[in-house]
Amino acid sequence: MTTHVVFLQGGGAGAHAADALLAESLGRHLGAGYIVDIPLMPNEDEPDDEIWLPEIGEAIARAGSRRGPADSDSGGIDSGGIESAGTDLVDAESIVLVGHSLGGYLLLKYLSDNHLIADHASERRANHLPGRRIAAVCVIAAPFPGGDPAWTFDGFELPRNLGALLPAEAAVLLYASEDDAIVPFAHRDLYAAAIPQAITRTTFGGHQLANDLQVVAADIRSIIDALSAR
Repeated sequence: MTTHVVFLQGGGAGAHAADALLAESLGRHLGAGYIVDIPLMPNEDEPDDEIWLPEIGEAIARAGSRRGPADSDSGGIDSGGIESAGTDLVDAESIVLVGHSLGGYLLLKYLSDNHLIADHASERRANHLPGRRIAAVCVIAAPFPGGDPAWTFDGFELPRNLGALLPAEAAVLLYASEDDAIVPFAHRDLYAAAIPQAITRTTFGGHQLANDLQVVAADIRSIIDALSAR
């Protein structure tokens, strides 16, 4: 079984290149049976919800329908069309969604915005919702709307009942570093209050977690292994 992981980058100049290091770390620690995609979001210097949200939907839809490598020695990375190692192709049974920084916020916004049509297969396809199981939603160092004055502005918002609007079958995990100088650590706990079912993790290494996502990979593998054992 192959598990596809969609890694959504943060915003700002050079964000995709910086977050590609995180995606590479995640793929390396996940190892065989996983492929990590990190699509390049348009206009990363000046992110726009109206442009990014459809792109996120397309990325999720591709992960829900594509075929990927099996039995490779290490997790693959697909960044802007660079295919990962491995030649034997198998259908993915589960997908995992990971968002870093602004990408984490917009991932939650996309999933909550599409909640109401998630139970209808034809509408799922029309709105880029995957037909396969979303096994986990991992949000890393994401800013919480209104979490502090620096992150309070028009249009930056999430629904109050956020936790109830996320995929019921998906584990939700929240990661943040106490030494993050860009998004205050307290934002993680604001997300935890908004998503009661979420599991929280305290990390280190600043906003980029020292480019080491071993803890995220361990959580993902645990979730997928548990699903495979059913």
